[in-house]
Amino acid sequence: MQRGIWYGLFAYVTWGLLPVYWKALGGIPAQEILANRVVWSLVLALILLVVRRNWSWLRQVRRRDVFVAYVAAAGLLAVNWFVYIWAVNAGHVVETSLGYFINPLVNVVLGVLIFRETLRPLQWGAVSIAALGVLYLTVTYGALPWIALTLAFSFGFYGVLKKRARLAALEGMAVEMAILSTGGLLYLFWLTANGTAALTTATPATVALLVGTGVVTLFPFLGFAAAARRVPPRSSASSSILPPRSNSSWACCSTRRRFHHHA
Repeated sequence: MQRGIWYGLFAYVTWGLLPVYWKALGGIPAQEILANRVVWSLVLALILLVVRRNWSWLRQVRRRDVFVAYVAAAGLLAVNWFVYIWAVNAGHVVETSLGYFINPLVNVVLGVLIFRETLRPLQWGAVSIAALGVLYLTVTYGALPWIALTLAFSFGFYGVLKKRARLAALEGMAVEMAILSTGGLLYLFWLTANGTAALTTATPATVALLVGTGVVTLFPFLGFAAAARRVPPRSSASSSILPPRSNSSWACCSTRRRFHHHA
């Protein structure tokens, strides 16, 4: 389990720094960033799979239950990524932090309800204190925090599916990215045909950042997937507190924003 914790820490620390990356792509629509993200993640995953030269796992993907599970995981991932990228570039970084403060609580609840995990009294106390903190932030927000709730629950249920996944981390990500890339490629081709694709009109630096979305996406998610298979949800909750702390600190320092509702 110790190795799984390190995998999880790597993933969550990297995600905590991602708002800076997405902000550098702020002039590009969120749906175009998302399309590039899934396509270049698939390209990188395929390169790694070619290097490994092991394709026996494809037989498992042909099973209906396995394929349906990965379709569902890909859908949850697409929702999570789109909302997160849009929120960061629309100036709602602190609100995304609330989502990832809620996510550890969602992980604990799902662990208890789905995986029948048990919590010790001290753990219940820590969860209760965290829940009160989240409740306070939600009340302070003054409205239903749909961004936060969408991020927390989409990623929480994604984690459940990854914990039950039959494929290894890299192979599973390749399947998910292949599913999402179907629409992503069509969208990028449509933008290119209309002469509005950032890949063909933006500066070389921006194009490099778009291609780099594959790197900053794939490796943290490989770490997360590896951790999800090794670490109970109640244990991973402590690591997942890092992204919101990083996000909120970055938002407050760089934009001098406080947590409040946007009308």
